[in-house]
Amino acid sequence: MISIAKNCHPYLRQPIRFFSSIHSVQHHESSHNPPKAKFDLGTSAHHVLLLYKRLLRESVKLPTQVQRAFIKNKIRKDFRENKKLETDSDEQVLHIRLALTHLDDIRAKVLHYAAVKVRDDRISEKEHEQREKKEEENLIKEKEQKEYDKQWKSWE
Repeated sequence: MISIAKNCHPYLRQPIRFFSSIHSVQHHESSHNPPKAKFDLGTSAHHVLLLYKRLLRESVKLPTQVQRAFIKNKIRKDFRENKKLETDSDEQVLHIRLALTHLDDIRAKVLHYAAVKVRDDRISEKEHEQREKKEEENLIKEKEQKEYDKQWKSWE
């Protein structure tokens, strides 16, 4: 097994920054001056609670009640099972890394469901229809604007 530094991300081999997503890590040409995040990942109770809150906040963004309830219960269960772990232990760091990966997974799911337009069960049927109608109107306006821009360029 490859040994990885205590606070390094297993795939990126960079220090883990708290609240930074794997998908949003920026690659810089200069490795001497990596970007600094607001919070460094810590294994203190404060940082673990911040991670717990971030996971719960992200889970609320899922579109269906079943998904929200499942993720919420899973987060609570996992944190309660592991609350007795020693601070700065290898096992605790492993669980924090796993929680960060789950956070990225939840964010990816939310973005995916938004992209494929999964209907949110918290929105009424009438409001859903209004949103669809508004989206159609916006698409028509964008199309008209593109045609206008095209004509304008041809006149120049």
